[in-house]
Amino acid sequence: MTIRELYARMGVDYPPTGRGCHRDGIPVSVFQAFLLAEVMA
Repeated sequence: MTIRELYARMGVDYPPTGRGCHRDGIPVSVFQAFLLAEVMA
């Protein structure tokens, strides 16, 4: 699965626009950190 697919699955625009938010209201920067942690785990 690509990063683009991960973002699409989570309802986040890719590439991030800076104003986009996770559908649960989590800022993209926080979401990105979480996503990176998940991918690296």
